[in-house]
Amino acid sequence: ENVSPPYEDDRFPTLASFENHVNKCMVRHVSQSKLDLFRRSVLSFKAGLDKRNRRFFANEKGKRMVFERNLLPCSTTLVVVPDALLEHWAEQMRRHVNLGVFADGTKDSSSSES
Repeated sequence: ENVSPPYEDDRFPTLASFENHVNKCMVRHVSQSKLDLFRRSVLSFKAGLDKRNRRFFANEKGKRMVFERNLLPCSTTLVVVPDALLEHWAEQMRRHVNLGVFADGTKDSSSSES
């Protein structure tokens, strides 16, 4: 069976025209964060195509920059603690963080009162 691409070769003469098409068609169907991820992926792809950037991306500083650019911003903090300090960190969290604002104040419906 002969397989053909979904579009004619000249439909997207540049990467920018493809990016614009995707953004225009998908804006109502996916979240803004997914469109931002797509945009960043296109930027990374473009940077990798540029011959001037290849030497930079091959060294440690360039690899770190690519890694950092691919991180997604979030409002979460991950605390990694060695086993020896786990109880100390748990106590510090209880002492200095108002964990009550994160607790669900509703009663657990699975427990029954007699």
